[in-house]
Amino acid sequence: MRASGLSRWLVIGLVVAPVAQAQPPRVTEPAYLRAALVVKSFDHFAAACQRRRGFTSSEAARVHTWEHAHGVARIRARLPELEQYPEYKLQLDQGVATVAKLALARGARDCAAAISMTHAPHAQFAQVAPQLLALEPAAQNSQPGSATR
Repeated sequence: MRASGLSRWLVIGLVVAPVAQAQPPRVTEPAYLRAALVVKSFDHFAAACQRRRGFTSSEAARVHTWEHAHGVARIRARLPELEQYPEYKLQLDQGVATVAKLALARGARDCAAAISMTHAPHAQFAQVAPQLLALEPAAQNSQPGSATR
């Protein structure tokens, strides 16, 4: 009887463990916050780019590829959850402002800055933070670059 009870727990463990591992990280975890900083910084530059000239067709294709390959809509969809954590939201907003200031100080233009964000090693979420891809898919229309496609 003891062996079957142990077997039952092992089976439950094998079934439950992958589900638990597939849970998205909390929005206060460093992996999510780093990704959120990249996405919000990208969104900042992409919005400014749209106000000026918009992405070229090749830039829009690069953005589209990055957004889909790296689950950007999933990360973006969870940003409102940060409202529950004002100190993290404030730090994130300050981080975006710092990134924008540094880019401006270096003479980066908005469209070029947005595209360069998509190529940065830390923006390759599928490689550097694959757990972020475990998030539920978000609506595709929530992407700032979707108007250019």
